[in-house]
Amino acid sequence: MISKRIMIIPVGEQIEPLIRGIRFYKEIDEIFLLHSHETEKEANKICRMIENLKIVEKIYKIKCIPADLASVISSLVEKLKNYNNAKIIVNLTGGTKIMSLGCYIFANLYGGECFYIFKKDKNMVFIEVPLIKSNIIEKIKNSKKRPLILLTLSKTEKMSIKEASKIFNLKSSTISYYFEELLKEGLLIKENKKYKISTLGKLVAELIKKF
Repeated sequence: MISKRIMIIPVGEQIEPLIRGIRFYKEIDEIFLLHSHETEKEANKICRMIENLKIVEKIYKIKCIPADLASVISSLVEKLKNYNNAKIIVNLTGGTKIMSLGCYIFANLYGGECFYIFKKDKNMVFIEVPLIKSNIIEKIKNSKKRPLILLTLSKTEKMSIKEASKIFNLKSSTISYYFEELLKEGLLIKENKKYKISTLGKLVAELIKKF
């Protein structure tokens, strides 16, 4: 059962498509404005506009480093980690490319919807952005070994099955199972019979530090 409907909005200099996106969706309970130091002024303006419209219960601001993907995702996780069973809707129109990408990855990992709005012939066109469904976050959250493996690999250059077996005190077959599973999810990379964490794996490792 959905507890709340939450909209996440990365904020850039253009405000109109962000407001249009809010109006397009009905029954939004809370809005989170993801902004940088440079776009805090725009975020404050959007807050005032939404408050005047009286269409949502609460509005929050989330400050991030706009060029740091890990910062963007970590900022979202920190603010939203207690929102169990919430429906997440993301307007990818505003913010920097890294902010939009971070929001897209967040929506993919946690489930939700994404959309984009652009102007065409003086009209605002709404486009739904498809997500790549994955339950890896739930798998990691509900496991004792997977978070430990991922966090350890985030601090190590490369690791073989044999080396990991000694470090984690597990059978080689068990380590192989976990490594291959994380490899299929794109969290690990295999090179010359050794495994290392991928860029996506590093982002997920940052996320699970918040759990």
